[in-house]
Amino acid sequence: MPHDATVEAIVTAYLKPQRDMKLAGGNAAAFLPLQAAVHAAAQPHLLDLRREIYDAPLVAYIDALARVIPFPRNVIARRMGFLVGSYLFVLNDLARLDDLGGKADDVLS
Repeated sequence: MPHDATVEAIVTAYLKPQRDMKLAGGNAAAFLPLQAAVHAAAQPHLLDLRREIYDAPLVAYIDALARVIPFPRNVIARRMGFLVGSYLFVLNDLARLDDLGGKADDVLS
């Protein structure tokens, strides 16, 4: 991520691949519920798997945001956690956006 990236560019870079997988359908879309289940699981082997797969990229995004947002890094990390939870909720069922008053096509388009 470039050091002069904006918050919007960083968040879009994080979310857009997930959205694109959902909209692609097939195996790509089928992966997202599995990803959500791994993130929600409390079993030790799944916690270890989550750390192994997701921690390094997530830390890289947190670091990128910390370069452009004047908040303490721990605050950015907590907010990133909420972002992860939100995208897992929404991508598990894009129709929920319509239920909540938006159109799925408007997300990161």
